[in-house]
Amino acid sequence: MDRIKLKDVTLFGVDSVDIDRLIVASELSQKFIQFGDVKLLSHIKADCTDVVRIDPITSLEQYSHFMIKEAYKYADTKYLLVIQYDGFVLNPWAWSDEFLEYDYIGGPWWWVKNHSVGNGGFSLRSRRLMEEVALDENIKECHPEDVVICRTWGEYLKQKGFKFAPEDIAHRFSTDGGKWKQQFGFHGADISDWEIEKFADVERHAEYIKLFYEIRGSIAEYVAPATDLEGQLVTIWEDLLGVERVGVLDNFFVLGGDSRRIIKLLSRIRKLNYDIELSDLLSYETVRGLAAFLKKVKVNNG
Repeated sequence: MDRIKLKDVTLFGVDSVDIDRLIVASELSQKFIQFGDVKLLSHIKADCTDVVRIDPITSLEQYSHFMIKEAYKYADTKYLLVIQYDGFVLNPWAWSDEFLEYDYIGGPWWWVKNHSVGNGGFSLRSRRLMEEVALDENIKECHPEDVVICRTWGEYLKQKGFKFAPEDIAHRFSTDGGKWKQQFGFHGADISDWEIEKFADVERHAEYIKLFYEIRGSIAEYVAPATDLEGQLVTIWEDLLGVERVGVLDNFFVLGGDSRRIIKLLSRIRKLNYDIELSDLLSYETVRGLAAFLKKVKVNNG
């Protein structure tokens, strides 16, 4: 089968936590696509010719600043396809050259009504747009970088002639959270229906394949809440994640949880009068685990 040729697109990612996971995402993305270039940026050494060394990035804020102000310098093609370890190409046959008619396209955010395109974790951006946001002296704030580009400065950039994909096109391109439905790619979504065997190498990607099937098994096995507290948490998760049915063993991040949603989750739980910190939520990624932890937490009665 001939590979799809995207000579004007650089496959691009940044990871200063675990470069190996980004390498896997890039290899899976390239199975049926030949990109014009591949750039995987990290301060971590790796036995991969696509890896470009940069200074360490130690926070989400630093990542956003890098994407806004520095990323364009590493691309020589007209477009960058931004990937992350939890956002990459799943269905190359869903690619459309129509995507290249826009300067920015990412999975629509379900939690906003206007300027909902879109999530940056898996996104296609023109180098022209990225150079503009980097050099425009009006754009000083950088975090979260996708929100800054699409919502904070979206109208401003449109007035300067940049095109953001409409929702219907963005829905064909990717999904942000929820259930993947054969889009070109995804970010932070339930991909349990993906046919991983078509893309992964049995030996090279053995660890990822094992993890994929473990996650798919946990998603497929729905476990209902057993206590009132678990029921409360399930309702909150379903609301925040836009998922119809959350089981108490489902993983918050596998279902599409991200930095913005976990901040909202923290706020919602504090409204239940539990005195907890963000670090607590990062330690308990399932409803059952979190509920068990909250039983031990001192309730704040105001």
